Amino acid sequence: MGVAASALNSLRCQLRSKTRLQKSQQRVENGEPASTLQDSTFRIPDMRLTFSGLTLLLILACVYLTLAQGSYEDCCLKYVKNVPKKMRHMVSTYRRQETDGGCNIPAIIFTLRRGRMFCADPSQLWAQVLIKKVDNRKHAKRAKSRG
Repeated sequence: MGVAASALNSLRCQLRSKTRLQKSQQRVENGEPASTLQDSTFRIPDMRLTFSGLTLLLILACVYLTLAQGSYEDCCLKYVKNVPKKMRHMVSTYRRQETDGGCNIPAIIFTLRRGRMFCADPSQLWAQVLIKKVDNRKHAKRAKSRG
């Protein structure tokens, strides 16, 4: 009985569509403006289709936000105030952190020989001196390897 009812509803919809098409063709032949044709054929969308579309949109938004949160940068959140001289001698490299993207403060990130890192304020004199020392060490190693 359910199959027969669904087939009957399908036939009714086809019949309605056919009669609407015939009516709109008659209106065109009579010279009515297009705006009245659009108004007469307007239908409210199926609620199931609207709900599924909104559900899909919500799922895609959640996935996008999850992926966006996973792509964070390795940023310094605060500075080290002072570094012991023993640690300064162990610095092997450095990189500059700018205030673009997800990083809120400008910083110099120093890396020690064993991979540990610490952040320094680029305006501090000791940080600027340490940058020069690291650069001089790199230039001295390059000069030794060439000569």
